[in-house]
Amino acid sequence: MGALGRDPTTGLILHDKQLSFVGSRAKRKVICAGRRGGKTTGISVAAARKFKVEHKRVLYAAPTQEQTEQFWEYEKEYFWPDIKTGTIYKNETRRLLEWHGRIRAKTAWDADTMRGDYADEMYLEEYAMMDPSAWDKVGAPMLLDNDGDVTFISTPRLRNHFHKMFLKARADETGR
Repeated sequence: MGALGRDPTTGLILHDKQLSFVGSRAKRKVICAGRRGGKTTGISVAAARKFKVEHKRVLYAAPTQEQTEQFWEYEKEYFWPDIKTGTIYKNETRRLLEWHGRIRAKTAWDADTMRGDYADEMYLEEYAMMDPSAWDKVGAPMLLDNDGDVTFISTPRLRNHFHKMFLKARADETGR
C-alpha cells in the first residue's frame, strides 16, 4: 500500500487509491477494484465531503439493501454528533440525512426504485451487478438539472457493461 492521508471531514485514514478518487474532480469516475479494496469506505468519505462541505444532494445506490448497510452505517457514524443534537435530520426508514444538503441510500436492483429523485452527486456501487438501465434510463436523467457527477464503482464481473465502461474510461484522455 502506498501513501496514507487523513480525511478532514471524517477523520478516516485513506490509502492512496482511495485518496485518488475521493479527491477527483472528474464528472464521471469509473473505479474497478477487488473485494476488500476499500471501495465502500472511500465512497462514503467522498459522499460525506459532498454533503457536509459542498452541501450537495447525494444519492448512493447499490443492488441490494444489505449492500447499502455499510455505507449507511458509515454516514451515521461520521455525522453522529450533529444527528444527536438535531443539527442533521436522520430518517432511518428512508436512509436519509438532511442538513444544507442531503444523503440518501437506496437499492437499485430494480432501477425503477430510483425514479422520482434527483441528485448533484451519484454513487452507483457494484454497478456490474445492476442492469445498465440503472444508469442509462434512470440515473443519467437524475443528474441533468444540476449537471451532476457520477461515480461507478464495482468489483469485476465478467466482461459485462461495467467492464466495457471501465475500458472506455481507462482509454479516455479528456479528463471527464
